[in-house]
Amino acid sequence: MQGVCRGTFSYLSMGGENLDGIEKEWMMEESRKAPIQEGDVIGHLVYRLDGRELGSVEIEAAETVEKAGLWDYFKKVMGVFAA
Repeated sequence: MQGVCRGTFSYLSMGGENLDGIEKEWMMEESRKAPIQEGDVIGHLVYRLDGRELGSVEIEAAETVEKAGLWDYFKKVMGVFAA
């Protein structure tokens, strides 16, 4: 599944910090099950500087993911035997 950022992140430093050290961390929701609709929030992109969280942006699903059915599982099993 692909995700896209919902919005943008900006930070205004008033203390003269060196902003070259800003780190980004992708935080996915741990137990998300299908179906997932396009636009559903699936995680956050968190921005940190020196271990301090500056802010975050929501990550949303770029496409709909349907719940797998019996036929999907059958195709997956048959693919293993065909390989």
